[in-house]
Amino acid sequence: MEKLITPVTVKFSPEGAAELSLLAQADGMEVSEFVRHLVELKKLAERERWKVMSQVFGNEEPNSTFTRDNKVGREP
Repeated sequence: MEKLITPVTVKFSPEGAAELSLLAQADGMEVSEFVRHLVELKKLAERERWKVMSQVFGNEEPNSTFTRDNKVGREP
């Protein structure tokens, strides 16, 4: 396993921190392990989403000419 050396600080309300601790405990994990687990789950979900969306859009780069002004992509 890769050595974990980069700390990340996340602030929670006292109630949120207590809930996070209980959620981690319910899964038999420490809070830090639980948070890493959630990140891995999100990555897996996004990979699956990407697989589906790539079937819709192919492996092309997204249209980089999209603007907020016209709300549609423009031809380059």
